[in-house]
Amino acid sequence: MPRTKILVIDDDEGVCEFVKLTLEETRKFNVVGTTSAPKGLRLAELHRPNLVLLDIMMPGMSGAVAAPVMPHELIAQMESLLAVITRQKAFVTSLEGR
Repeated sequence: MPRTKILVIDDDEGVCEFVKLTLEETRKFNVVGTTSAPKGLRLAELHRPNLVLLDIMMPGMSGAVAAPVMPHELIAQMESLLAVITRQKAFVTSLEGR
């Protein structure tokens, strides 16, 4: 059974590594992480993830800027969710009905 592909974009390298190790430990997910929104957009094109975990508050290009420029065909092929992480709480937006 193929593993679900997850892309983690967070400026805190520790968060990226924690999420990667925690999810991959289940053996159900392949996780790629980066601390840069521009690099995350390139990785999204390359890896075509099923889910993106995106920190909204980052230096340089923030997640709030990166999310709207993510290619529509990439978002359309995601299974069902785009999650946006902030320091205070997580928001999960369903992509169904798009």
